[in-house]
Amino acid sequence: MIFYYAVDREMLDAMGFSDKDRRSQKAIETIIEEEIKALVFLMPLDKRIVISPSFRFESSTFRQILKRNRELADNGVIVEYRRESDVRDFWQKKHETYSNAMEISYKYYNAYGKKDIYKKVSSIWIDRIPKQKAVGVVSRDVFMQNVKTRGMASGVPAGQIEDVLKITDETREATFLWEVEEHMLREHGIPDKVIRQLGVRDSMNQSYLNAFLDPRIEICRSSLGVVDLGHNNSTYDMRQIKALLERAGIWSMIMTLSAGNILDIRTNRELQDMLDVVRCHLYKKESVMETFKAVSEQGDLKELINKLLRDLAGEKSMTIISDKTNEPVKGEMLQKDTIKLLHLSDLHFKDEATMRKHYFYLKMDLRNIFKLSSIGYLIISGDVSDRPVEEMYKTAAAFVQELSAEFHISQEHIILVPGNHDCDREVSKMAYDKDEKNINDQKKYAERYMGYSKYFYEPVKGKPYPLDSKMQHEEFYSEEDRLCILGLSSCSRIDHKNTEDSFICMDAIQDSSVIWLDENEYVKLAVWHHPLSGWAAIQDITFMDTLANLGFRACFHGHIHEAKNDLFSYDSYHSVRMIGAGTFGAVQKERGDGIPRQYNMLEFDKKQRKLIVHTRKREKDDGIWQADARWEDKNHNPKSFYVVEV
Repeated sequence: MIFYYAVDREMLDAMGFSDKDRRSQKAIETIIEEEIKALVFLMPLDKRIVISPSFRFESSTFRQILKRNRELADNGVIVEYRRESDVRDFWQKKHETYSNAMEISYKYYNAYGKKDIYKKVSSIWIDRIPKQKAVGVVSRDVFMQNVKTRGMASGVPAGQIEDVLKITDETREATFLWEVEEHMLREHGIPDKVIRQLGVRDSMNQSYLNAFLDPRIEICRSSLGVVDLGHNNSTYDMRQIKALLERAGIWSMIMTLSAGNILDIRTNRELQDMLDVVRCHLYKKESVMETFKAVSEQGDLKELINKLLRDLAGEKSMTIISDKTNEPVKGEMLQKDTIKLLHLSDLHFKDEATMRKHYFYLKMDLRNIFKLSSIGYLIISGDVSDRPVEEMYKTAAAFVQELSAEFHISQEHIILVPGNHDCDREVSKMAYDKDEKNINDQKKYAERYMGYSKYFYEPVKGKPYPLDSKMQHEEFYSEEDRLCILGLSSCSRIDHKNTEDSFICMDAIQDSSVIWLDENEYVKLAVWHHPLSGWAAIQDITFMDTLANLGFRACFHGHIHEAKNDLFSYDSYHSVRMIGAGTFGAVQKERGDGIPRQYNMLEFDKKQRKLIVHTRKREKDDGIWQADARWEDKNHNPKSFYVVEV
């Protein structure tokens, strides 16, 4: 038995997801990745998820998902439908069938988004389930009928519709990819307007779905929508599954796990017995509450998963925080014998008056509520000013200088990294050629962070910020505190053209000396601006494998203007907690609905090697800071802090 998972382009368009909008693409990628993880966790061990052409596997979106979750492909949990029966047959037919299309060169690549998709996809091998020989013929017949129906409904002249059908029939299956089909229609003089009216891509995707009407194939309905096949066997509805897993308190837990960890824990017999109950109720199409009640009678699903994760990681588990882990923490106030770390992010200071107000309420919170007279470390993870101009940087520098003086934070204990708002994009424009295709002046290009260095970083740290991306690392370690902190830039590729191209330079990591400190002697932390998950995620996260294996146990970030508590897992023994601070100073329209200003106050217990992360919120412009209870069970016993074993 196999699942067929598909999304529908037309429904995505209706939901406001645009092909050209980068944020839409990242949002779609995040949703699909989350749903695949949840589906793998929930489905029986003998089932597989099918990737097919209508699922658009051969696109950057799904390539990125499988790169991050490669174990799912390597393990055979994700498979792809192909006509070919073995690897050699697949590559031979691919070469013979598509070679002419691939050699169309410039025009073809324009039609295909100018990306050499096939070569990139080839690096990820996934098992193939051969198609029936009749599938291609049936698919083309359905495609032609769809084109005819849509063309008539759109008012396309009958003669042009017949021309399109004739071209489609003559090009044979060798061009049965929508990108190639569109190109061939243009080559035969069919106007772009008509191609759009016919909806070639959506009609072809619909035709592929027709191949999966076999009752033995189960359809998983994504929350992003699936073309209505009239298929009755659609047991797995991701909207219902998400609601159920959220009710059980394990949706966020599963999202933080690596694909490898999910594959490890799902083989547990006790867990499968509980999931059998869930699946039984899904088949009966019963409500979320009925299903949750039934599985609760079998035991505590959340606690079982926590136990399995602790067993995987051993005594140094950094996965999910259980009530036992929190036992040493007495209440929500700070402990006397811990080292204090203040984590701020996304200050977005615009003027001195606003900064003074922010400083007043922060000082009030630290002194009157937390009763602090000194703070060990100050970590600021980027976007200190709203725009990269001198006055805003000087305002931010004054804020840091007064804060560090008030709470006796030494200069070397201040860790600063730049954010995307700290990049001067006017400078980057001057570094490009007239057509803005290539960087002509590398020296000028590096000066994008000159303002950040000159007016903020240097006044605070007493030294310039390195403009060479290979040197952009800030490092600190204390033998007394047994603490090591590495600051990195995730903005070395950000400029006026590439506003979302977050990236961590491996050369900067390799150039650092603190990476070699003994992880048994020092707790190793890292800081940068962008997150690893969600719409704003760093796409290439292979650097995390290095940090995890070097013994880094927690990393700080900002950027998304919301506090986060995620997990990166390299394997069962190398995990890194991702601690996200919300925005300290952004205005409401830049925070999103219902999201307050936030910051993190952390305690480091070096004896027990624990980080206690307290989340604070400020909901009104003239309101005070208060505890932000958003962790653990949000519905029944939310806490304003969580504990990380380091």
